[in-house]
Amino acid sequence: RLSSLVEAVLEYARLENHKVKLNVTTTDAASLLRGLEETLQKRCTDNAIEAQTQSAVPAAHPIRTDVNLVNQITAVLVDNACRHARGSRSPKLLVQLGGDNGRLYLDVVDSGPGIDLSDARKIFRPFRRGRDAEARARGGIGLGLALARNWAELLGGRLDLVARHDPQYGGAHFRLSIPADASTT
Repeated sequence: RLSSLVEAVLEYARLENHKVKLNVTTTDAASLLRGLEETLQKRCTDNAIEAQTQSAVPAAHPIRTDVNLVNQITAVLVDNACRHARGSRSPKLLVQLGGDNGRLYLDVVDSGPGIDLSDARKIFRPFRRGRDAEARARGGIGLGLALARNWAELLGGRLDLVARHDPQYGGAHFRLSIPADASTT
């Protein structure tokens, strides 16, 4: 655990000093989703959470991006979602791939308690955790979402909190939005 914390701090420092370089490759929507499913299934199985993936993007749709960074962002979102959803009555997590107008969207939605309004204002700041984070979820130092947002910006995209309390799942709903072709950014 200490090793992971140190690595997160070092990665944040690299991002702040602009020392992270993109490794853009070409893939397709089906391959990207398969990689994301591996991350999702492992983490959800370990936490006894029902995991579901959906895609509104044609399987062969070409995508040019840094797949490793997309996987890292997804891992942060899935880890956080698992941490918060595992205490819910029916723990569930959805990862959904969508897109339009040259953008790719990756939504991560959980069945956890959601996010308080006061916490939503600061959730992407480094070293910030929600007021009830200690009681609800052990681990972390409040760098995951800050890192994920910086990685999203490096990809020419955004990471946003879409809903503090998703109407269907009840928990938080995050969206990663990136160009489907990172070479155009």
